[in-house]
Amino acid sequence: MARRKTESSAAVRVSASVFFCRSALLRLGKISERKFELWEREELIVPARVAEFDGRPEPLYDRRAIARIRIIRTLERELGVNLPGIAVALRLLDRFAAPAAPRSRRRPRPAR
Repeated sequence: MARRKTESSAAVRVSASVFFCRSALLRLGKISERKFELWEREELIVPARVAEFDGRPEPLYDRRAIARIRIIRTLERELGVNLPGIAVALRLLDRFAAPAAPRSRRRPRPAR
């Protein structure tokens, strides 16, 4: 007999997001604290959200941050790209990943 989905279980699946603290992100991304701080200063990595723990703000990162760390590591270590070059490459990747703005189907009228 098939199990029925309840509304509450469906809501949990839809709204469930996974966030990582800084130390977990460093382990998963296989990078040092110092390197990570540099990438944060250069705004190559930004937290997905900031939560309060014990009255202190704690940055939390999502799975996209892990993927971004891997891209940065590849560009830096394997391809020898410097930080400004990495920033340009990430901006281009972000632009391609963003949904395209709707284009008008009308053609411009020729000038008379």
